[in-house]
Amino acid sequence: MPISQLRLVVIAYASFVILGLFDGLLGVAWPSMRAAFGQPVDALGLLLAMAMTGHITASFINGKLITGIGLARLLVYSAGLLSLGALLQLAAFAWLLILSGGLLVGMGMGLLDAGMNTYAASHFRPRLLNWLHASFGLGTSLGALLMTGYLSIGGDWRWGIATLVLGYVLLFVAFLTTRKAWQYRPENVSHTHYAPSRQTLRLPLVWLSIALFFLYTGLEAGIGFWTFTMLTEGRGMGEGTAGLLTTLYWSSFLVGRIVFGFIESGLTRLIRFCLIAAGLGVLLLTLSEAIFLTLVGLVIIGFSIAPIFPGWVALTPGRVGHRHAPNAIGYQIGAAGLAGAALPGLAGVLGDAYGLQIMPWFFLTIVILIILLHEWLVRISAKVPQEAHGSVLS
Repeated sequence: MPISQLRLVVIAYASFVILGLFDGLLGVAWPSMRAAFGQPVDALGLLLAMAMTGHITASFINGKLITGIGLARLLVYSAGLLSLGALLQLAAFAWLLILSGGLLVGMGMGLLDAGMNTYAASHFRPRLLNWLHASFGLGTSLGALLMTGYLSIGGDWRWGIATLVLGYVLLFVAFLTTRKAWQYRPENVSHTHYAPSRQTLRLPLVWLSIALFFLYTGLEAGIGFWTFTMLTEGRGMGEGTAGLLTTLYWSSFLVGRIVFGFIESGLTRLIRFCLIAAGLGVLLLTLSEAIFLTLVGLVIIGFSIAPIFPGWVALTPGRVGHRHAPNAIGYQIGAAGLAGAALPGLAGVLGDAYGLQIMPWFFLTIVILIILLHEWLVRISAKVPQEAHGSVLS
C-alpha cells in the first residue's frame, strides 16, 4: 500500500475511533449528567433526538454535498461541527445548551459517518471497511472505559466531554492538513453521472436497506446506552460491575469487528448467522438476571452484531450501483442516525412507564424484525437484474 494511501487509512480509522467515543461515554455518563441538570431517566431520548436531527439532516444530503463541495471539505466541516458542539456542551450551565450542543455534534457525526462510509465503500477492500468499523468499536470501548475510570476517581460527565473536545479538535487538524488527498472518484462513474436523489429513492432495495439500518442501529446503540442504567437502577448492580459489563459489551463488539474483518466473501451468509446468534444473546439477557449469564449475553450480542453494519455498507454499491451509492449510503447512515436516537429514546419511554426490565424484551423484538427484513432483502436482491441498477450484485 502506498504511503499516501496508508496515511488516509490511518486517519480514517482514527476518525472512527473518535466518532465512537460519544456512544461509549454517554451511556456511562448519563446517570450523573441527568442528575446535574435535574432530568428524568427518559430525558436521554430528547438529547438523542437533537443529535439525531442533526445527524439525519447531514446524512441525507451526503450525495449532494459530495457532488457540490467535494469530500475533502465535507470532512473538514464535519470535524468543525463536532468540535463546536462538544465545546458548547462542556461549557453548558443549562440543559438547553446540552441539547444545542447535541444538535451540532449530531450534524458533525452525520457528515463524517456518511462521507467516510461513501469513500470507504468504493476505495477500501471489505477487510479494510470492516476494520474501519472496528475502529468505531474501539472508540465505544474506550469511551465506556474512560468514563467508568473518571467516575471511579471522583470525576463527572464533563471529564468525558472534555475528552471528546480534544479528539474532535485533533480530527479537524488532521482533515484540514490532508484535505487535498480526499477525493471520491469511483473508476467506473464520473461525478457528473451520479443519480439524482429521486431516482435512488425509487429503488425498493434502498427502502429495505433504510429499514434495516434503522433497526440495527437502534439495537446496537440502545443496548450500549441503556445497559449501565438497566443494570444499576433496574437490577441493583454496583456501578463498577455495571460499567465493566458495559465496557465488555463494546469490547466484544470491537473484537468481532477485528475478527470478522478477515472474512471478505460470503457476507450475506455471515450476516444471517450473526443475526441468529445476536438473537440468542438478547434472549439470554432477557431471561436471566444472573451476573455471569448477563455477561455472556452481552458478549454474544456485541461480538455477533459486529460485522453487520460494515457488511451492509460493503454490499451497497453492488446492490444499487455506483451511480446510486452516495445517495443510498447517505440515506442508510441517516436512518442509522435517526434510529440511534429514536429507538433508544423509545426504550427509555417504555422503561419509565413499565420498568427497566421491559427493555430487553424491546431489543428482542427488534432482533426478530431485523432477521425477517434481512431475509426479504436477500430474496429481492437475488431477483433484481443487473440492468435495473447498473451494477453486478454482490
